[in-house]
Amino acid sequence: MAGAVLGGCNQLALAHGPELAPGADSTARWFLGALSSTALTAGITAFLLTIAARATAPLLARPRVRSLLPWWIALITFGFSAVYLLSVGLRAMSGAYLSHGAVQFGLNGNAHLFGAALDGFRLQLLGLVACCSLLAAAVAWHMRRALARASRVRRWELPAVVASAGLFPFALGDSLASESPEAAFAASLLPPTMSAPAPSGSSAATRPILGPPRESAQRWPGKLEGGRPNVLLLMLESVPAHRVGYMGYGRRLTPELDELASRSLVATRTWATSTHSNYAQMALLSSLFPRRGHGLDLYKHLDYPRVLFHDAMHGLGYSVAAISSQDERWQGMLRFQLTDTPVFRWHAPDHPGPHLDIGSELAAPDHVTVARAISWIAERQGAAWATTITLQATHFPYRLPPGEPEPLKPNEPQRGLFNYLSYPASDKQVAINRFDNALSYVDRQIGALKRYLRETDQLDDTLWVITSDHGEMFFEHDGVTHGKTLFEPEARVPLLFHWPRGLTPKRVDDPVSHLDVLPTIVDLLGAPPHPAFQGRSILEDGPKPRPVYMNIQGLRTSEGLVCYPWKLVVDHASARVRLHRLDTDPGETRDLARERVRTTEALRRTLGEQIRAQHAYYGKNDATRRAHFAPRLLPCPATPVDVPPGVAHSPARPAGDARAAPAAPDG
Repeated sequence: MAGAVLGGCNQLALAHGPELAPGADSTARWFLGALSSTALTAGITAFLLTIAARATAPLLARPRVRSLLPWWIALITFGFSAVYLLSVGLRAMSGAYLSHGAVQFGLNGNAHLFGAALDGFRLQLLGLVACCSLLAAAVAWHMRRALARASRVRRWELPAVVASAGLFPFALGDSLASESPEAAFAASLLPPTMSAPAPSGSSAATRPILGPPRESAQRWPGKLEGGRPNVLLLMLESVPAHRVGYMGYGRRLTPELDELASRSLVATRTWATSTHSNYAQMALLSSLFPRRGHGLDLYKHLDYPRVLFHDAMHGLGYSVAAISSQDERWQGMLRFQLTDTPVFRWHAPDHPGPHLDIGSELAAPDHVTVARAISWIAERQGAAWATTITLQATHFPYRLPPGEPEPLKPNEPQRGLFNYLSYPASDKQVAINRFDNALSYVDRQIGALKRYLRETDQLDDTLWVITSDHGEMFFEHDGVTHGKTLFEPEARVPLLFHWPRGLTPKRVDDPVSHLDVLPTIVDLLGAPPHPAFQGRSILEDGPKPRPVYMNIQGLRTSEGLVCYPWKLVVDHASARVRLHRLDTDPGETRDLARERVRTTEALRRTLGEQIRAQHAYYGKNDATRRAHFAPRLLPCPATPVDVPPGVAHSPARPAGDARAAPAAPDG
């Protein structure tokens, strides 16, 4: 009974929650998935309760045990149903069930994150406790009645439950992990198997992927010629490419940024390497693809070579700083950034005044951060400097310091319903207005930096690099905020390089990855690429189209590969593979995986080989890691010609299915 109730709650979540990745595509298939997931929940619940009853059956002769048994069973019911409904609630709000990565993400958050969750989801949590309590009370009542009728548990009950569990395999059809909380969590504990291996004897299987020897770094950077500009790497938060003025946004909210862009090298097709900050920002700073294992990387194992922005700049003779509005301890990011290089560091915990509550952490106001950066630059007294500046006002819920103008209205959401995971569609314009007000505030801070550099005669000889760590969704594909998918609004970001004395303004339409930013900075400074970098300078000639690898391992696990105009996404939460053609379908409304089978499989093999190489390199006690830098990024495969519709082809199963071809575990 309890399992059937929980299964029904799950079906309601599936019917009304966001569908961030294609799931069932026919009525029969949906019905089979619904029957499967409900049967699985009912069977697991009965199995757990029966096991608990059987374990205590020998003690039923004791009156105290007999009186406590219903409460023991009720406690098990409460715990299981609480976790189950929490997973169902997460699915209803974010599009994905509770996974191992999501648990890691939550447990590695700070105390403020838990406080914000308790405050922001107070009503939902009270409802969850009430439902679980009622369910547990019903089970306890049923158990007390059963004990009043019989002295022991019937012998046939456990075999019956086991037999019913034997019916589950028939239901383990396509995409059960996207329809069942239990299957989803179990799948997240296992190595992904969806990235197809290269077939034996294929050219992809023999391409070089080994990184350069670590001893090659001893010759870097060599002798540099000519003067060097100051370097300012400005990282915005959650700003999609299409929401800044110079990329065509209708609301002209970024005049300072747009003016810089008019005299810059602008990369018009740039993708973040991930859509959650703990991966996206560290990839940008290191030019390392953030896929190192099957679970969320919390940067606790740092036995691999890494050369970050401040390491490279210090090696080139700069005084370096890292100045940030965010709490860099979030998800272990500060651990990743700490190297032997002497760096001036300042982040949110160093600010003694009022902070901005962004849910996951307390951020320093961006104008305070910029003022601290200006103060540090002033202390250089003419010496070459390089700094990163990270701003945070455009992070959900887009709060501004008191007194800052907020001209766009309405900007007050419904109380109790506006949270990072989801908010009502009726608050969409409110969210956009809040974001745009915050973006305008951030743009004013860019103007403050610009004015200071102009007043001190440093503007024309400072290399500005401005980008965002990732984008943000406002109900595109039924999703909000970020960190949940690799769709374009989350993955596409602005990127410009501004250096009046060293760069000719132009637009670069070739695909660019965030992994290419640090190599491009080094290239502009006249140094050769560091062998630790996995990306390459956008000024460098090479195979085209340039591959863009992406990865998320937070609330859900997905990986992607852009070989423009093609974009492949493997989503493990829904057990699906999607293929989009971005030049003709920029909104990603049409999945071509079933039509372009060979294109899908070619991209999938390349992506799978890269993921396996990453896992192998970062695996336990790998001798390759001690002798070599990270594996090189594989180039885009040749796009094969697909068989016309109606002509038989192999494999016979549709490529859009996660199991269209046999796949070996990654690594």
